[in-house]
Amino acid sequence: MHLVSFEFVALALIVVTLGVYQHLREHAPATSQVAVVFGLVRAGLLLASVMVFNHGMAVVVDQQANDPLQAAATWQVMEPVADALGGTGGDVLGGAWFLLVSWVALRARAFQRALNWLGLAVGAAALLSAVPGLGFLEVVGGLGQIVWFLWFGIITVRSGSTESDRAVAP
Repeated sequence: MHLVSFEFVALALIVVTLGVYQHLREHAPATSQVAVVFGLVRAGLLLASVMVFNHGMAVVVDQQANDPLQAAATWQVMEPVADALGGTGGDVLGGAWFLLVSWVALRARAFQRALNWLGLAVGAAALLSAVPGLGFLEVVGGLGQIVWFLWFGIITVRSGSTESDRAVAP
């Protein structure tokens, strides 16, 4: 499940980030460049998270047979590193990416207006989840990201590209 939920999402994020950049770069070149960096770095960190998690799990499984206490101690080190790389505890990069992309798309009247507003809300929730005491917003941001990506995928598939979405909803 970890492989599917992080590795495939990270690979898809690379494709989506580059596709969104191709569409928005004419409207805000510098902001779009910053957003693509955030998206690609976030995807790289998600991939690193999966690699740390999977390798850590293999090490712990091997240690378990001979030294269960050492296995538990190893896992106590590996899991927080993998979680942190994956954005647990506050998704600053994801939040920044959603805010930048949605702000540019809203100003350029690209994509659907409601999708852009959802992206701003998702980005704000993801960023705010890093603030102590607001960690519950991580769930809101994560679920919102799922909705945003599904919605974006649907409008992209239906239109064949994101170009026709400009006229859908001002």
